Amino acid sequence: MKHYVSALVAVLTSTATQAADLRGPVAAPLPAAVVAPVFDWSGFFVGLHAGGVWSRNRYVGGASGGAPDWAAGTVFGTEPSGFIGGVQIGYNWQFAPNWVAGVETSISGTTVNRRFASTFGAADDIYQHRLPFFATFTGRLGYAAGQTLWYARGGLALASTTFRYDDVTPPNIGTGSASSTRAGWTVGVGAEYAINQNWSVAAEYNYAKFSGWTAALNATDSVRASTAVHAITARVNYRFWSGPSAVVSRY
Repeated sequence: MKHYVSALVAVLTSTATQAADLRGPVAAPLPAAVVAPVFDWSGFFVGLHAGGVWSRNRYVGGASGGAPDWAAGTVFGTEPSGFIGGVQIGYNWQFAPNWVAGVETSISGTTVNRRFASTFGAADDIYQHRLPFFATFTGRLGYAAGQTLWYARGGLALASTTFRYDDVTPPNIGTGSASSTRAGWTVGVGAEYAINQNWSVAAEYNYAKFSGWTAALNATDSVRASTAVHAITARVNYRFWSGPSAVVSRY
């Protein structure tokens, strides 16, 4: 009986050993693929901007004269400057995979408000130029290098301008003013850096050119005026990101 039990144990041990040999070596698990994170600029954003603005203006006296002591056809120019500040809102869409397209609207107020004495008539003739309101409606196209976005923008611009004169010495005392909101075009460039998934900062330059208009100062005097604007601003934006993180993996 002992011989039968020993033989049975030997047979079972041999079978288990052969079954283990048939499985072969156990494969080691493959390491997970490492994918570099890419920042996603897509989404709505709102923000604030502030900086400096320069207004270049050209005036031409009308057929009956621009104002007292301003002869017809006389050309005069000014370049007042001031502070600009306002808000912006827009949307970005990232594609292919580093390009970013978008749209943006900005509305600004400025402190451009300069009074200047005539250099071609009586020294008592005082003229004034104001640029209280400036707005843009543009498309954007940029190239994203991670959390840095380089972009250009262009489109429609609007500006409110006012021209005024005061002739303060008797007997030629007189005054007149005219205002107009003009449409024009604008182009600009900028660089934006994303601090985190929601906040970013940027620096931007914009140039805008507006159509000319006739400022009817009184019953007889008028001035043909045209305006161009240069603006350099610092910006801060908040992006509405709906995902868990603005840094996503692209496979």
